[in-house]
Amino acid sequence: MGNIDFSKLKIYLINQGWSGGTFSFFEQEFIDFGCQLKVYRIPGWNFFRQRFIPTKLLTIDFTKKRLDRYYRETINKDILNEVKSFKPDIFFVQNESDLLPETICEIKNLGVITVNLNGDYAFDSSRFKYFPIMLKYYDFVFYGEKIWIDNYLRVAPNTKFIKTVGAYCEKYFFPLDKEILSKSDIKADISFAGTAYGFKAEGQYRAEILNSVADLGLKIWGSDAWERYFGYFPKLKNCYVGKTLPFQDLNILYQNSIINLNITNPQCLTAFQQRTFEIATAGAFQIADYKEEIFEYFNTDEIETFKIVEELKDKLKFYINNPLKRIPFIDKSYARVQSSKNTYKDKILEYLNTILL
Repeated sequence: MGNIDFSKLKIYLINQGWSGGTFSFFEQEFIDFGCQLKVYRIPGWNFFRQRFIPTKLLTIDFTKKRLDRYYRETINKDILNEVKSFKPDIFFVQNESDLLPETICEIKNLGVITVNLNGDYAFDSSRFKYFPIMLKYYDFVFYGEKIWIDNYLRVAPNTKFIKTVGAYCEKYFFPLDKEILSKSDIKADISFAGTAYGFKAEGQYRAEILNSVADLGLKIWGSDAWERYFGYFPKLKNCYVGKTLPFQDLNILYQNSIINLNITNPQCLTAFQQRTFEIATAGAFQIADYKEEIFEYFNTDEIETFKIVEELKDKLKFYINNPLKRIPFIDKSYARVQSSKNTYKDKILEYLNTILL
């Protein structure tokens, strides 16, 4: 890692608690490297619960906006005070993370290197309020979708944008002993593990696809209101097993499924998600919705994809009935991921090499 002394490197990290675990994994890797690390955990709704503000008030639009500003101003003040006290070398954050543009600007002016891991499109109004304004205040933005870059450079020409892909945690996702797998009741012919997005358009994309194959042995695990879809897709009710699995059980599910359905959030137009790496490094078989960038990383004989529902149905039936045809994909995708540099440790080294060397 060149001449970087990790024991002297000070990192201020904001952990927004995303269920995919990205920044929790980064947090642990920074600790393992021996960095001086300070973590701010985004409080979210707990901020209001701790202040005994009735949830019903948050449904009133005007009040909600006032409370949102109060919330942001309060936690941004706390973050800024902590940064000034801790004096980090690097300020590391994912997406907007409830920050205000003036906070990032002031941190940058303190001489701190500002870094953003950008997994969602900055100009998505359903997700972000201030993120587009912040882009110009970051020194480095590691972004996930290649088609974003032209728009990003127009508003932040002096920011260094670096294309990146997801990562996987080797501590949670790896091949398990067959005896362990046989004793678990977590299993499926066809499995899908993922959020329903609280009855939003993204979840409806997933629900439509899953409903089309519900009769083929599908089982669904995931949180965020899958039951809201049952009135429109009644077949999904019999497929739904339970809420989001912890990572250890998710690793079991991947390996105890004949086929893992990997349906990306539809906001990803060319990119694929980190679940692709997790399933591959678990030594399991998957069929993913086609994304252009997936074959910039994998070869066509390493991972199966589908473009239309009829193609998905045909491939599900084929691979369920032809188990030997699954094995080359499992072996080759596992080998590909193992030979790559896509663990969270690898990603930290990649980011720090870019930032500091």
